[in-house]
Amino acid sequence: MNSIYNDAPGDSDDPGNSPGPEGGPGSDPVQPDQASVYATQPGTQIAQVEPLEVTEIFPNPLPMPVNFQNLAAAGGSVGALVLGVWSIIGATLTPFSMINAIVGILMGFWGLTSTKKTMAIVGMVLCLIGLSLSVWEVNGFISNYFYRAEEM
Repeated sequence: MNSIYNDAPGDSDDPGNSPGPEGGPGSDPVQPDQASVYATQPGTQIAQVEPLEVTEIFPNPLPMPVNFQNLAAAGGSVGALVLGVWSIIGATLTPFSMINAIVGILMGFWGLTSTKKTMAIVGMVLCLIGLSLSVWEVNGFISNYFYRAEEM
């Protein structure tokens, strides 16, 4: 009755394999000379598996980009360009678009360290145009406010 699927202590026909008193022979349910439940045949041992090297799993890993650290800075260039366009469009709607322009200028400075320097420069120029339009609009609001105050 000792099979690889039914290897519970006490199930064997071997009297030395039956559970005994505490600390006595047979009290350990797994004997060193017994077959493992995972072995294919009784009496065989489980082989020790050596850890694999990374080169064995992936024989030809892809090379890392040379400018891996500046990869995120390319996002700064794109962000400066997008925020520059938004600040110009937003300057016609609200003076709060100068916040977009200031953040875009900062992202443009960050983008100057990437490979997309021209995009960062174009984005910074657009942000400066948007900032100047927003400041001009704020100046118009302030002068209009004081002009109306003098009339009253």
